[in-house]
Amino acid sequence: MEGIIIDFGAIFKQTLVLQMINVAILFIVLKHFLFKPVTEFMEKRKQGILDDIKKARDKERNAEVLEKTYRKKIEEIEDKETVILSNARKEAIEMKDKIVSEARDEASKIVDRAKKEVETYKVSAKENIKTEMIEVAGVISKKVIDIEVDTNKHNEIIEDGIKDLGELEWIG
Repeated sequence: MEGIIIDFGAIFKQTLVLQMINVAILFIVLKHFLFKPVTEFMEKRKQGILDDIKKARDKERNAEVLEKTYRKKIEEIEDKETVILSNARKEAIEMKDKIVSEARDEASKIVDRAKKEVETYKVSAKENIKTEMIEVAGVISKKVIDIEVDTNKHNEIIEDGIKDLGELEWIG
């Protein structure tokens, strides 16, 4: 096969041109069908991430504002709690003082009633003793009469007995 000379340079040039055309067509097709959608997807993804970051920052700011608000409310509640407890302590002390005062007044009234009752019993006991002494004096005088004492002497004894009874001081 001697007579056939193949010119690889011309084939190479033709192949090179065809390959370049193929690469250009492939590039255009890929750019249209692949690069453009991938680029759009990447842009959308980038924008979504940026939006998510912005939302996260907004939520973080809102959370900080809420935290400050709640801390302030907690401080107000603690202040109110302190005031309420302070007032409750004051009211409890006032109630205690009132109850103690009322108890002292009641105890004083009970002691006064007891003293009056004791005094009443003393007077009653004195009256009972006087009555019994008069009865005893009557019995004594009857015995004296039975002994035949004269009437003057008898009256004198009774009067002395009654005077002695009237002059007695009772120790109580």
